[in-house]
Order: sequence, then C-alpha cells, then structure tokens
Amino acid sequence: MTRKYLMVLVLSLLAVLPIGCATTPASQTSQQETGKYVANFTYTPAAQETPNSEGVTFTVGDITYNYHPKVDFITWYNFEQLGNLSNAVKQDFSNLLAAKGFSVRGPFESYDLIPFQDKKAIDLRLIPTLELFVTGKNTKHDYANFMLTSYLDTGDVEVTGKIILELKEIATLELLWSKSIPITKFEFSYAIRYPINAPNNLDNIVMDDVAKGIEKQYPDIMATIEKLIDPEEMGIIKKQAQELKNKKGY
Repeated sequence: MTRKYLMVLVLSLLAVLPIGCATTPASQTSQQETGKYVANFTYTPAAQETPNSEGVTFTVGDITYNYHPKVDFITWYNFEQLGNLSNAVKQDFSNLLAAKGFSVRGPFESYDLIPFQDKKAIDLRLIPTLELFVTGKNTKHDYANFMLTSYLDTGDVEVTGKIILELKEIATLELLWSKSIPITKFEFSYAIRYPINAPNNLDNIVMDDVAKGIEKQYPDIMATIEKLIDPEEMGIIKKQAQELKNKKGY
C-alpha cells in the first residue's frame, strides 16, 4: 500500500508541474544556454567610379546614438552585440564615397584632431546618427515551476528607428544637407527561465535579436544611402561649402 501511495503522489505532482512554459512563439531559453551574438555589418558598394572624379572631398565622423529612456526597453547602444557597428559604418561610408568618385580623408579620432591642412582640403563632413526605439510589450515575470526554484520572463519586443545623415561644412560645421533613412519595423518574442539566485540575462537575450535584425537590414540601408548621395547634388553643395570656408578664411 505504501508503494502504491507513493506512485500516486509522484504522478499527482507531475500532473501539476508545467511542461510548456513559453506563452509566446519564442522557444524557452535557459540562463546557461544564452550567449552574446556579436553582429557583423558588411556592405559592398555597387558603384565603382574613378577615384576623385567628382572633385568633392569628404571626411566621415563617428556614428552617434540617440536613446530615449522613456520609450526604450533597454539601453541598447551599450551592448556588445552592436560593438562592430561604429567601425563598420565609418569604413563602409568611406568606401561608398570613394566608389561614387569622391575623395575621402581620414579617419580621424575626432573633429578636433583633424589637422589644419586636411581641413583646408576637405569640403564636407558626413555625420551618421542611429536612432532606435526598443519597446517591450506584454512582459511577464513569473515563477517557472512548482518548486519555486526559478523564474520565467516572457514578452514581446518591437524595434523601430532610423539612420540620420548630415553633411556639414568642415570649417563652420554649418548643416548643408540631411537625410533620414527609416529602419523597417521588426518584432520578436522571448522566453527565458533562470534560477532565482542567478543574474537575469534577459537584456542580452533581447539584444541578440535586436542586433540580428539590424544586421539583416544593414546592406539594404547602405544601398539606399548610396543612391541618395548624388554626385551632381554634392557638387552644388560643395560650392555652398566653399563660400562658407572663404568667409571663415580658409
């Protein structure tokens, strides 16, 4: 009788323990299974013009990030998943401009470290800005099992944003041209369980998918930018820049 009673008790406990924890389309991930995904951003320009055939000289500034604490789910720009983005943007913009027939000087560590002779030769400074909105929805934080030894976090994430390009005259930094390229909205779900006493790795889980989404769109975004940088228009803007430089004494 004792053995039979124990078997019934075990079966009863198994019946009340959850066997499917994720309530979203995402598969459940344990704390131990998670790792950081570091995105690689690559782009090959379509155009291949003669170097400096357009007679306009650029330099490319570091990408800046716009963060909105009242909207964003996490401080996305601090995560290693996007760690390659800054160098990729700077290099790819330089390659893109050269392929379009422009001259490019740099890279320089900062505007203040551009030598005077380079400033005299440079017409325009290209400054990219990435603005993302990483918004959490339907978030839940629950005990993941009957024994109360772990938690389960579930929810949905929506990512929207844009890349802003600004062309400024090198000496006065007066804005002469600006474009805004939207990032196509994407969404994903997450489900992560972790021991009660372990650190919560949720932000890294979310950033893995954010980085993958931006990485996927990056070539198309750069292709759009390549089409927007028109040699004839850049020649007109150079004349405006030269007028400003002359007033500045360059």
